[in-house]
Amino acid sequence: YVKFLLWSIGGFRVSVCGCSELARRLKKAYAPKGERCFDFTFFHQLYERDLEIVDLPLEDCPAANEVAEPIGGNLDGCRIGFDAGGSDRKVSAVIDGECVYSEEVVWFPKLHADPQYHYDGIVAAFKSAASKMPRVDAIGVSSAGVFIGNAPMVASLFIKVPRSQWDKVKTIYDRAAKEIGDVPIVVANDGDVSALAGAMGLGVGNIMGIAMGTSEAVGYVDKDKNVLGWINELAFAPVDLCENAMQDEWSTDFGVGCKYFSQDAVIKLAPAAGIELDETLSPAEKLKVVQALMEKDDPGARAIFETIGAYLA
Repeated sequence: YVKFLLWSIGGFRVSVCGCSELARRLKKAYAPKGERCFDFTFFHQLYERDLEIVDLPLEDCPAANEVAEPIGGNLDGCRIGFDAGGSDRKVSAVIDGECVYSEEVVWFPKLHADPQYHYDGIVAAFKSAASKMPRVDAIGVSSAGVFIGNAPMVASLFIKVPRSQWDKVKTIYDRAAKEIGDVPIVVANDGDVSALAGAMGLGVGNIMGIAMGTSEAVGYVDKDKNVLGWINELAFAPVDLCENAMQDEWSTDFGVGCKYFSQDAVIKLAPAAGIELDETLSPAEKLKVVQALMEKDDPGARAIFETIGAYLA
């Protein structure tokens, strides 16, 4: 329960009220060398301070502190939309809500330690879209990771970048936008963008969005279609409690969402569906093979996606 709350809402302080024994157990687990050392390090990097477990009497339990704010939803003018994926990057040029140009370029952000590689790719995408419009009024970015403002605080796209160069990462999108001009830019998590798109398309609030790609991204908008400042990193939240559940390479945890709602799930299920994938292919290329089979209504490919749907249900 505590792990799910941390990965859905976030925070640098967990108040345990009325149960000192539980507080002691959590303090031991959420420590640099504890059972939840990955979680401890992740939240330290995110908030740039240590994760605290506080033992409090029940009567001193703090009140909830949540802030709702609107994001996106604007279609007028000349806008660039950029999706920073882990396997490919996509960019679109949109004029008054109509897409006039789009491109998809394969890149390898997770393999590069120099953030200049990421910066050059982002700028190239921005400039490509900008060249198709008379001007640029705004830029919207959808990306995996957790952001404070437009700054990526923790993101798998930059998994190889050393923390000593993280200042370049935190400013990467703002700096890239300045290459286009004095243009406003908003960066949001893929999941938040999915939730907002769902709310706009359905015309209702209280929407949970899930983006299933290289990993899993989740977002949520309230009844007024506002985001709540939650981190929504359910990629690391537990969904499978079986002893033989898949292990995530990054967090080293077992049975977490990113292995069940992403291309990893498709690849994992392929052998059971009777689909043999060339081991020399990249994960993205393996996914495309299964997607191509699905377009032909292959029963094995259909079984894979139906199984992922069962996971979700």
